[in-house]
Amino acid sequence: MSILSTFTFVKDFLTSIKTVKDLAKKEKPTLVNENSTVINNFHNSIENATEKTLNRFQSQLKELFNIHSVEDNLIAEFLKKCIDNNLIIPPSKYSDLEYIFDNLTDAHITKIAEIFGINKGWLFDKEHLYPYRNYYKNVHSFIDFVINKSFEENISGFAVRSDDFNFLEKERHQQLYIILRSPITDLYKNTIYRYYHIDTDWKWDYWRSRYQVKSIFRLFETPNNYLNIDGKTLTDNEIEIISDRNSCPDKIIRNKIMNTWYPYDYSTKPNENVNALELEEIEKIINYIEEQGYNNYLEKLLVTRYKKT
Repeated sequence: MSILSTFTFVKDFLTSIKTVKDLAKKEKPTLVNENSTVINNFHNSIENATEKTLNRFQSQLKELFNIHSVEDNLIAEFLKKCIDNNLIIPPSKYSDLEYIFDNLTDAHITKIAEIFGINKGWLFDKEHLYPYRNYYKNVHSFIDFVINKSFEENISGFAVRSDDFNFLEKERHQQLYIILRSPITDLYKNTIYRYYHIDTDWKWDYWRSRYQVKSIFRLFETPNNYLNIDGKTLTDNEIEIISDRNSCPDKIIRNKIMNTWYPYDYSTKPNENVNALELEEIEKIINYIEEQGYNNYLEKLLVTRYKKT
């Protein structure tokens, strides 16, 4: 073979090697992408399979914990701390909700519903999340409910509205809802609450409804402070959610850290509160409380409760 022929052969051989390497480089990303897709699909199938192992009841149970700010990884700890300290759940199973829920008895489920203050039937798609409570024209029952709970729990309240109040604006529907809650336990400095849903829409633009809720504000502005009520301003959409008996207000209330108004401003005299509002009604509210016997009922109820303790 001549020198020229040898040189040509070597050149062609090296060119062939370079071509193969270039092709390999071009193909490599495709191979990596394909492998990544396979791996991702594998992980997704595992996650989907895990989720699918929860039946409808178990999914409802998981949702119940989650909407009360008990995340999946804390459910086992919550159950052992608040429901049954003898419940056996190995640490290795803390992330296995199917295993955890399969080990719950009917007595456990009943206690879970009670501790969150919900209807047990909601877990089986048979009832609303919260029991029906409407105290319009029935303030005595509201007083009874609050006082009885205050002797058992550290109960607090929130009066929520979507806008400023002005009872002279009769053409505008001015909604107000009261939400009650009490702490259940603390999990890693995060307080878990139970909520008491109240269906009453206290209409500020209607005198009777307004008088009743103003009476509630005044009744509980006492030295003993059986129910502290904070004022929160929500969006119309948030108001719609918290007024629904199938919705837990926990996330909304947690996001509204600051109080935006003070309910007692609407039920106090100028000499009692320099920020008192709607002063032309305060004497009417005081007279209404007397006429309806709210104060007398509250005092008799407290005497009865103290005797029991």
